[in-house]
Amino acid sequence: MSVTIGLLYESVKNHDIKLIAGEKGLSKAVKWVHMVENIEIATFLEGGEITFLTGIGLSNEFELINLIEGIIKSKASGIVINIGPYIKKIDKKCIDYCNETNTPLFVVPWHVHMAEIMRVFCIKITENEKNSLEISTSIQNAIFYHEREDLYLSQLEIHGFKSENKYCIAVFDVNKFDMINDEKYIIRLNECIENYLSVYYKQAVCVRINNQLIFLFMNTTESKVLEILQKIVKHCESKHLIKSIFIGIGKETKSIRCIYKSYRQADSVVIINRKKYNNDICRYDDIGIYKLLFAIQDRNVIRSFINETIGKVIEYDSYNNTDYFTVLRCYLSYNGSLQDTANELYIHRNTVNYKIKKSEEILNVDLSKLEIREMIDIAYKLHDIL
Repeated sequence: MSVTIGLLYESVKNHDIKLIAGEKGLSKAVKWVHMVENIEIATFLEGGEITFLTGIGLSNEFELINLIEGIIKSKASGIVINIGPYIKKIDKKCIDYCNETNTPLFVVPWHVHMAEIMRVFCIKITENEKNSLEISTSIQNAIFYHEREDLYLSQLEIHGFKSENKYCIAVFDVNKFDMINDEKYIIRLNECIENYLSVYYKQAVCVRINNQLIFLFMNTTESKVLEILQKIVKHCESKHLIKSIFIGIGKETKSIRCIYKSYRQADSVVIINRKKYNNDICRYDDIGIYKLLFAIQDRNVIRSFINETIGKVIEYDSYNNTDYFTVLRCYLSYNGSLQDTANELYIHRNTVNYKIKKSEEILNVDLSKLEIREMIDIAYKLHDIL
């Protein structure tokens, strides 16, 4: 959950503060406050701050313009200027530049204590961080310790997530080649999504659990969830934050007590989406027989079945650097068509025929029998979920 400049502005309107530029940027998220009195201090900004300045470190209006440009280039979210003995008025160039960059620019008269505005902002930001942590921890407990209702039910109720509302979970998984282990990258991505939700869709939250971003949607149909996620993906792409992503959407639940089921479904969808479908977004209802296979809890049973059916091909490929596993799967996916398999793999039909015969020999099976092909196909699907 993000604190936006607009929210902070609403909290101090009784302090004689006025917005004079950058209204379109009121949806920007704010991390903290920072006093910036000269261009050197502006270089210390990390991005996302709302900056305050009195002009005590400036000698003329040109330095003010340069300072504002420096603050904005450092990716600050907004600027508050104290009008008084050091800055008597704001030049039109400053106003125009803030409008061009959608950077909210506020002014307060000298009699208003900026320290009080900063205090209110800090309280709001700190409260938001506290609430976000409570919500994140409670959602995590509801997912992984669902039987311990004392760890999440009352806390989520306090924050507006009523127990008997309907909920849907989506799991956001970024391709590992897109810096999934880069801490700063994950934080930026999370902040971008949180900011989008806080502005456009307040019935959902996004929390980070390990290297996953988990969406919790309240009273939102699966079709609406899909629509929202598609918009979020486009928004993140416009910020150059993602190249390829995999999102899984679980089924809608009847209670907050059951969101762990929706999470497991969404997480399962991500696994299959990455390995088989390769779509940006995939729903639980889209994965067909995999829904049944994921219900098998005993992983030893799955491994045993795989070993009994296609284990010898896997072992043969490993020792001989061959591709019978891949060719056989492609052959089965095309219902035993040698030509279609050859076209898909860009190899000669005779090569496919040889490799299928060799696979039959390795497995000691007759692939002309439907039940054999079905059994091996199930083994491949089970192999996907491990």
